[in-house]
Amino acid sequence: MGWIKNLMGSFSTKVQNTRQTAAAPKNDEPAPDDVVGTYEYGMRLLEQENVEKALLFLRRAAERGYPDAQYHLAVIYNDGTGVMSDIEQANMWFRKAADSGNTDAQYKLSLALESGNHVKRDPKGALQYLKKAAAAGNLEALSHYADKFLYGDEEAGIHNDLGQAIGLLEVAAKKGFEAAQIKLGKIYWDERYGYHDVTAAINKWMMPAIRGNRDAEYYLALAYRELGKEGESNKWLRAAADKFQPDALKDLKAMNGEG
Repeated sequence: MGWIKNLMGSFSTKVQNTRQTAAAPKNDEPAPDDVVGTYEYGMRLLEQENVEKALLFLRRAAERGYPDAQYHLAVIYNDGTGVMSDIEQANMWFRKAADSGNTDAQYKLSLALESGNHVKRDPKGALQYLKKAAAAGNLEALSHYADKFLYGDEEAGIHNDLGQAIGLLEVAAKKGFEAAQIKLGKIYWDERYGYHDVTAAINKWMMPAIRGNRDAEYYLALAYRELGKEGESNKWLRAAADKFQPDALKDLKAMNGEG
């Protein structure tokens, strides 16, 4: 199931980096004092879609202060993964994990505080968690923090600073974060930001387009069209349209005289 893949995320990598003791046999329950093993066991149960039992072990590890368990427990309640959605409980666990240094939780909590989703709105508090996550290299946080400087956020006390926005996006883009690569391309493309550097925009959009990002493919079609490279433009337009990118579909119909 899709939610299992999303939830598992980088679990395997984290286990390799944090596990210091011998792993428990795959089907054996961990010792009561093995917090990491309890978390790992809960995640394996999730992978097997045994949500009820997984919650038992994740909660056990979370209550003993293990940040990754706190984060995944929050995600389960936030998304309603095999349980009834409980945003207030999700926010509680996001906060515990965030305060323990989990950068994904810091980012998620910043969004909740920013929007006031089942928690009191706190734009400045949201910014503090966002900055922590971004400083630790969380790619979603870097991209969102860049937006603050790109558009300004009066409530958070941030004014427009294009240079700062580009700097943050470049960090995320160099690590392969597609959303940042696409945003940078749009900045270099859009005359409102003082650039309109088509070549620079193409360079930013190319990698996500090669990976199959339909929006990047469409933007490449526009860029190559401006450069007069119709063959290259049409190639990317069709690629985007094949993935049902709305603007690409419209342009392709117009190009074919279909309205």
